[in-house]
Parts: sequence; structure tokens; C-alpha cells
Amino acid sequence: MSTGRSTSHVRQSLSASALAELASRPGIDPRVWVSSAVVTSEIYNDPEYGPMVDITLVPSMLEETAILCSAYVGAGWGLYLPVELEDEVVVMAPGGDPNNGYRIIGRNWNGAEPPPAAFAAHPHDAILWVRQDQSLRLNVSGSGDIVLNSGTHRVARAGDPVNCGGLSVSCAAAVPPPGVVITVTYTPPTGTPWTQVLTLVGALTGAVVSTGSGLSGVISDGAPHVLA
Repeated sequence: MSTGRSTSHVRQSLSASALAELASRPGIDPRVWVSSAVVTSEIYNDPEYGPMVDITLVPSMLEETAILCSAYVGAGWGLYLPVELEDEVVVMAPGGDPNNGYRIIGRNWNGAEPPPAAFAAHPHDAILWVRQDQSLRLNVSGSGDIVLNSGTHRVARAGDPVNCGGLSVSCAAAVPPPGVVITVTYTPPTGTPWTQVLTLVGALTGAVVSTGSGLSGVISDGAPHVLA
């Protein structure tokens, strides 16, 4: 008889059903630390814990409440990304104890709710695609600023003249062509709205600009500005 062969057989049998049975016996930690869940309510604000929703754990189907977590939070500031009814989310129970409250730590795309179409064409890019009819709000305070850069080129900054108030722009073909007539209307917080008509002759970059009031300038590819 070969003792080694018999021992090998026992080890093989323990690798499947026997180990599963052992894991279910008393003394094994039965707590669920992380689980999938489905959002079952609209977001509501709890005075103590902030944004919360009702959830149903999967596959246990237990009904719980969960705090909406964020990677960037503080007193009156932070990154807030809402969840919606029937969203598939990942929740965590600190200490494996539901009495400590569940936290939503992520959301999942699935067949019914796929990622943005841009993902397929640019799988290695970072993409922020806001849901249709939903606003993206960026707010800074104090000496902070909002700056958008592409390489060494500044795309826009909140302090640029085009962002100084209620600005509207309309375009029409210049007669005779080539060129375009741009009507710029600025509505200040107080006072009378201001309108200026700009006539661009030739290509946009390097075009000569003239106005009815005698102002002139040259269009460049830098940050946008308004002739005042």
C-alpha cells in the first residue's frame, strides 16, 4: 500500500466540496463586507450622514439604506456624483456589520446601461460624459480659478472676457463673401445691454475685424477675447 497515494487522494477531495462544507461551519466569519445592490429610491439628504438612498442587496434581497460616498469631500465642498433609481451599485459594510451602515463605493455599467459610445473609440482616454439634460456644475471660491489646458495651449479660463457675464453670439454670412458677420450682445448684471457687430473678412485665423464704431483687430488662435 502507498500511504503517499492515499494522502494525495484525501487532499484532492478536500479541494472542492469538503472545503466548502468546512467553510460553512461555526467559527467561520459569515459577515458580508462587500456586496452588489440595486438602488430602490431617490436620493434624500440625511442631516447626519448626507446623501443617502434605499438599496436592495443582491443576491440576498435584503432591504437596507446606504450612504453615498465620494473620493473628495469637505465642509460645504466636494465631488458629488448622484445615483439614480435602479442603478447597479457596489456597497461596503464597515467591519462587516450592517449596523454600521452601508456605503456606496461604486456604480456598474451593464448591458442595459452601457458606457458612453466614446469609450469604444477611445478606451484609454479619461471620459466625463454627463447624462442628457443634466448639468455639470464647477464652482471655486477665494483665489481659486477654473483653467482648461491642452498641452501648452490654454483652452479657456473663467477670467477670460467671454466668461464675464451674460454673453450671446449670433453669426450670418457676410455679403459679399468670403466672411461672416458676428453680432455680440453682452448683458451685464446691472445696466444696459451692450451690442457690437463684428465683420470678419477672409479666413477666421488672421482675419481683419472691423466694427461700426471704428474698432478693429485681428483674430488669433489664442484664448477667446471680446472687442470692447
